[in-house]
Amino acid sequence: YEIKECDWSSDVCSSDLVRTASGASAQWEKVTPNLLARRFTPPTGLIRNFTHGEANIRALAQAAGSPTPMFDAACTLWDAALAMGLGDEDPTAAIKVLEARAGVEVRGSGAPG
Repeated sequence: YEIKECDWSSDVCSSDLVRTASGASAQWEKVTPNLLARRFTPPTGLIRNFTHGEANIRALAQAAGSPTPMFDAACTLWDAALAMGLGDEDPTAAIKVLEARAGVEVRGSGAPG
């Protein structure tokens, strides 16, 4: 797949590029359109449900002597989302945590606002 010309402000171009790279996945296809449109409702799950097993998972990993760098990063994100009051929102709303840290807002060209 070759991209000869690309308007990087184009949702289609950016999305097509990821589809051809290692980031391509069914989850990407499902989440990206709603994320770019800033549609976080109705929730497909709740952020607060992602944190209820943290202590048990951490204890099991420690008992096994297993490092958990990806789990640690995910917990940091979910905990920050809870602190921002996003517990009852769809997990894609956790993008708001990353946006706040980066000082940007992710939105598609057709998104409201």
